[in-house]
Amino acid sequence: MMTEVMKDNRDHFQTQLHAFDSTEELMRKQTDTLREVTAGMEAIVKGCGQINLTVNENTERMKALLTKVESYFGDSAGLNLRIDVCQKPDRQGGHLDQRCHLLKRGLLTRGGSPR
Repeated sequence: MMTEVMKDNRDHFQTQLHAFDSTEELMRKQTDTLREVTAGMEAIVKGCGQINLTVNENTERMKALLTKVESYFGDSAGLNLRIDVCQKPDRQGGHLDQRCHLLKRGLLTRGGSPR
């Protein structure tokens, strides 16, 4: 009887030992997975930071371009007027694109005559 109890205890402890080994292996796999997730998140944060820098640089460039365009054409109301003039059909026999280019450059009056 004592041998039977000892054998049952040995089997029970073996089962527990295998369960702990399986749990330990699972915890190692989860730790490795979490390390990979952390590395991925760090890459995402770094990429987002670079995107934000690029957006900020482009915003500054667009502001500078808009300032330059507004200084050349005036405020947006003047710019809209010149665009509307360029979109009208050309009645003077010239190429519309060429006339609009000259108008935008200030080399042509709104009436179509050269300056």
